Amino acid sequence: MRIILQLAIPYLLVFAAVVALMTAGGHGLDALLGADAPGGGDRNWFVPLFQTTTRWEHYTMFSLGHLLDIANEQLLVAPVVWPGLLLAAGLAWPRLPRRDGVFRLLLLLAFLYALLTVTWNPDYGGQRDWDLFAPASLPAALLLGYTLTRVLPERRALAAAGWALIAVQFCRLLMWVYQNTLPWTLT
Repeated sequence: MRIILQLAIPYLLVFAAVVALMTAGGHGLDALLGADAPGGGDRNWFVPLFQTTTRWEHYTMFSLGHLLDIANEQLLVAPVVWPGLLLAAGLAWPRLPRRDGVFRLLLLLAFLYALLTVTWNPDYGGQRDWDLFAPASLPAALLLGYTLTRVLPERRALAAAGWALIAVQFCRLLMWVYQNTLPWTLT
């Protein structure tokens, strides 16, 4: 029982803090049941695989529109990270620290957050809630910084360059999220 409590208490505290912040912002637990409920207007949390069935679903999982929206969103919030990771993997594949536990953890976190972004219901895009997925660039940015410091020569200089890239990426992420908090103006 003690182990279960040790595992559960941090999650319960985070959940309570999130509910408190949502309530303070006017979106308490009722947000999970009202217009802002997960899954948007049709309450479908995930992208339909092969066929759209409601008026809120804009495309299916394997459609070009979905791929373009995901690529657009990720390149907006991670213009340095994703190309950097692809370049590092392509040019330094044999030198990647694949047996390193930290590398594996960061790779798993980046993959899982990207997977959530790809599978979550795209009708949130109409509500300008894609910025909820902007933090997906954070584990990927950490993975890039960690990878660059391991696969490229002159570790100290490249570590500084990698962390500088992460700082630039983080500033870009903050600007994009801020821009998406501004109200829409219809012209």
